[in-house]
Amino acid sequence: MLGRSLIMKASGAIADGVLWTPAQITTALWLDAADPSTITQSGGSVSLWNDKSGNSRHVGQVTAAKQPTYSATGLNSRPAIDFDGTSDVLKNASFQPAGALSCFVVLNRDSAQGSIVNIQRAGGVFELAGSFGGGYTNITITATGFMDPALGFNIAASGVSQDMILGLQYDGNGSAASDFVARLNGASQIIVNSGIVGFATETGFSVGGRPVQDLAYYNGRISEIVFIQNQVAISDVEKLEGYLAHKWGLAANLPSGHPYKNAAPTI
Repeated sequence: MLGRSLIMKASGAIADGVLWTPAQITTALWLDAADPSTITQSGGSVSLWNDKSGNSRHVGQVTAAKQPTYSATGLNSRPAIDFDGTSDVLKNASFQPAGALSCFVVLNRDSAQGSIVNIQRAGGVFELAGSFGGGYTNITITATGFMDPALGFNIAASGVSQDMILGLQYDGNGSAASDFVARLNGASQIIVNSGIVGFATETGFSVGGRPVQDLAYYNGRISEIVFIQNQVAISDVEKLEGYLAHKWGLAANLPSGHPYKNAAPTI
């Protein structure tokens, strides 16, 4: 339940307002490591990460050896789910969204490779991933079962050991750079060609790897994923970025002209 909140501005002044959250828009899947009530764990091993969207699209893992771990201080001294890059993956086998989509992820990775979010969808596969080797951009994006070349963009220092807010929107129409909009920490990115990506059949919505193929495992931490089955207006994109940045202590990463650089969005 939303309530009144005191919001500290950069000037030191305190404003009284209701903080904006993704609950103000129609989310298809929302995973939040800062909400312990959504995480089922035993000895730190995470078997279930519950969806906060209201759609019950939880992601889980019944095999103990493939379960990621919960860390209370895993990303910028805040909670995160930690994937080992070897076998850890969480999955919802039935969620296979088609059409346009938007995906926002807060993460910090230990290596540039690995699948962050992989979705088997009508007409192919959508994936937000790290580079797969030489010739690839640091962030690789795909939207069909096979792309030659794939697309992506580069991050300084390969984006390793950096707290990041990644935002990607896809119009659902094809596999050209013009079908995507990519943002990193609130700044637009130029999408270019990136290697060649092929897929065997996957199923559903996976976080941290391609479980059917048993490869492309992600090595690093994920604190929040907001997934929307549509493209999002720029005003809501900026609110999402502001919400994530202030929640996870990453406001310094936003560009100086961002409307929520100095204060989190309110209703």
